[in-house]
Amino acid sequence: EEAAHRLVWMMTQVLEAPYGTGRRARLPDGRPAAGKTGTTTSARDAWFIGFTADYVVGVWMGNDDNAPLTGVTGGGLPADIWREVMVRVNEGLPVHPLPMSVPQRPTLEPPATRGAPGATQGEGGTLSDAVRGLLNGILGGN
Repeated sequence: EEAAHRLVWMMTQVLEAPYGTGRRARLPDGRPAAGKTGTTTSARDAWFIGFTADYVVGVWMGNDDNAPLTGVTGGGLPADIWREVMVRVNEGLPVHPLPMSVPQRPTLEPPATRGAPGATQGEGGTLSDAVRGLLNGILGGN
């Protein structure tokens, strides 16, 4: 369950992060949403699949003859279409939160080395100290 909640958070970043590929799908009025953009290597398919707490919608674009698309990526027109559909679908509905948890930033010192011989204690340790502490904790010695 925790992994799923973190995955939902990661997928919200596709819409929310400054460099997210699905920024154009961001919904107005603070309605939480998450999704994934996609474009095949040969640009024959482009899609945006996203969800709110109430609905899941996917938008796919491609040519029936398998010809490449011109200037279309998943974060472009498919994301725009997804947003327009979701604005209308969610109109009048209360805003519900997505089940997600924001992951903690990792520390320089892995938990396994805390208190191990040679491990760096407290603030100010370097990455080199953390690695040395980890290896000493696993292999023993100095």
